[in-house]
Amino acid sequence: MYLSFRSRRTAAAWLAGRLAIALAAAALLPATTLPAEAQTRRGPSERELTAKIMDAFNILRAGNADSGRSRLKNALREVRQSDHHHLTVAAYLNAASLYERRRDTATASELLAEAAETRAAREGGNDAATLWFEYARFLERSNQYAAG
Repeated sequence: MYLSFRSRRTAAAWLAGRLAIALAAAALLPATTLPAEAQTRRGPSERELTAKIMDAFNILRAGNADSGRSRLKNALREVRQSDHHHLTVAAYLNAASLYERRRDTATASELLAEAAETRAAREGGNDAATLWFEYARFLERSNQYAAG
């Protein structure tokens, strides 16, 4: 089969175009695969985080203060690093409330100060407003405790 110069040039251009597409796709494929892998390794689900937090609270309520506090700190660290802002705020408020009811206002204050530095507190929304409101109420109550 004899190809004219024009048809050879067209075939070469077609082949070069296909090759360029294949190379571009190969270069972009790892870039699109990495975020997909990152999404699958994102972290614990909301249900898993809730279970860890509840486990820590149950241990604290059972009277094992050291183990419970350690588990609570680990659970709060994990929830703080997640994107579950509602859970972050709820966990910190519940933990601070637990320690405040036990008259351990120093630990409650530390927890609320830590909560104020989370993404959930900085990114705004209803959860952040709830956190700041409860933090202000705690500060008011702690001043009343100190006064009398």
